[in-house]
Amino acid sequence: MWIIIITIVLLLMYIFIFTPYPFVWLLRSKKEEQTEKEPENIDEIKAGLIIKTNLPYPSAYPQSTFDFYYDPHQPVQHVIVWVHGGAFIAGSSIGMRNFGPMLAKQGYAVCAMNYAYAPRYSFPVQIRQVDEMLCYTKDYLQKEYQIDLVGAFLGGDSAGANIVASYATMYKNNQLATKSQIELRNSLPIQGLLLFCGPYDFTEDLQRDEFKQLKTFLKYIGWSYLGHKSWMKRQEKVLASPLINIHSDFPSAYICDGKKFSFMWQGKKLVKVLEEKGIDVKSRFYDDMPHEFQFNFVKYPEESMQVFKESVAFLDRMTGKEEKEC
Repeated sequence: MWIIIITIVLLLMYIFIFTPYPFVWLLRSKKEEQTEKEPENIDEIKAGLIIKTNLPYPSAYPQSTFDFYYDPHQPVQHVIVWVHGGAFIAGSSIGMRNFGPMLAKQGYAVCAMNYAYAPRYSFPVQIRQVDEMLCYTKDYLQKEYQIDLVGAFLGGDSAGANIVASYATMYKNNQLATKSQIELRNSLPIQGLLLFCGPYDFTEDLQRDEFKQLKTFLKYIGWSYLGHKSWMKRQEKVLASPLINIHSDFPSAYICDGKKFSFMWQGKKLVKVLEEKGIDVKSRFYDDMPHEFQFNFVKYPEESMQVFKESVAFLDRMTGKEEKEC
């Protein structure tokens, strides 16, 4: 009996001292207010769309499903693969249940993907799954809907924005991909990125004033996603920091964020680096908006709609649709 009790105590001590799981379980247990609020005309937007949920994509890792949004009444040549937020440890593709149909209505196929959670699966597993999703998307759309894609966009919010931007740093950068133990197989050209409210630099000092309200949170999230308690001393923090891995072939981007409880200062730094590299970038920042405001069309109707319209304008410009319509 005492042996069992001692074993349980030692196991609990190990979990609390040597793993981030207690903090992760606490975060997952919190019931937060739903931040995705649909626009008034969402039923009209969804009318006529093909919407499929929880479809599988081939992957070596769990939670390999996606939701699909497509307007069969429009010619489609480009897909948007979206990676959800959730601090790398939670969240799901359901966060795109409004934004996905809105983008599909503009003539884009949208695949909102799920991926394996940290800490059980740490970096770079999620990057590999983005590549798996891209590879499958091309075959899926051709087989199911006879759509011959000519290019893809990647989009992500919060942690998803980091994952997407990290993938883009390895796109056409074999040296970084090899260092990250990743082999990219996708053949679709990445024509642009939509990056919403993401963290882009794990190498920043957590003692900075900007981290005052996020310090403990980021300490454990870094541990979870990068796979080591001492992650601030390891190479993974560099490999998973898009801000310091930008190269000349990095795709064009539209970046947005708000200042409250978010990462706006890193978003602005990313814009500056892209501009210095001569990479096409558009941005929108709000001093009075909170993290993930862009999906709340009820509480922040003007700002969220502005981000949506600017996102579509960016997509259309990258695909040449804007010129054709003119």
